[in-house]
Amino acid sequence: MLVILAHLAPVLLGCAGGYAVVELCPDCEDTAVEPLDGEYLLDLSINEVMASNSLSWVDDDESSPDWIELYNGSELEIDLDGFLLRDELEGGEPSEIRGSLVVPAGGFVLLLADGDGGKGAEYLDMKLSSDGEQLGLYTPDDQALDLLEFGLQLQDMALAREKDGKADSWVYQAMGTPGESNED
Repeated sequence: MLVILAHLAPVLLGCAGGYAVVELCPDCEDTAVEPLDGEYLLDLSINEVMASNSLSWVDDDESSPDWIELYNGSELEIDLDGFLLRDELEGGEPSEIRGSLVVPAGGFVLLLADGDGGKGAEYLDMKLSSDGEQLGLYTPDDQALDLLEFGLQLQDMALAREKDGKADSWVYQAMGTPGESNED
């Protein structure tokens, strides 16, 4: 389990880069280091984006919505109910994930950006622009977890982290790997 020390909290809490404190620690009595206020640090990030989908993912309605893949690098599952995504970081209205949508520990979830959030928890009230834009992932209390700015995207080309959850480099992948590791 990843635990933060009190002297690191001002640096990490609410910062961009994939980290935020969002739950109580279930195993704190077993740890040698006490977490700050009984909370632990989760690692959730934007892992892959496709803003011009036609063939890489087809939903039950046989439509091909653009998609955003999130990666949970923590050791605990994360329920995304209430988390926010923005495609305009300055003043844009967020798209809220409504309903239970769980990202397993070390796993992925695919969010569908078709503009109709009423279809289910994985559908967002936003669309992505293939001309490029900004994209941000936020906690339910509006703390930035991960921010991304991308340029022009070609049809069925995904922008993906070369290593899941790591900020070191982004690559383009034909068809992408929606809901799966980028490293396979």
